[in-house]
Amino acid sequence: MDRDQLACESCSTLSTYLNNDAGQLIPFYNMRIKVMDRTGTLNCILLSDVTDKMIGCPADMFEALDYETRSRIKWNYLLERCRITLQIYESDERKRKIKILDLDLVQSDEIFREMLTLK
Repeated sequence: MDRDQLACESCSTLSTYLNNDAGQLIPFYNMRIKVMDRTGTLNCILLSDVTDKMIGCPADMFEALDYETRSRIKWNYLLERCRITLQIYESDERKRKIKILDLDLVQSDEIFREMLTLK
């Protein structure tokens, strides 16, 4: 799915903590986002390594940034056209989960070229 818009559902809580084998707390991203296009909306989980790549820094560095800088980084992706790679799986008998495996901003000229090929 490409030509999508991204909306952060809980941008104030971008990172959570995970205990490693040594009993230390390790920050990582755990974002739930909504991916929207003209056909509908998907509720997704944005994987930590994808978020590291998107934002340009690991969760511990992101937490250390001031509020204004964190907000500026988030707005780089909010409501922008992106190309995403999804994985859909069933977590139990009744519930499907969607993970975003890759996400990149799409440039305007790329969108224009793709629109020309659809005709």
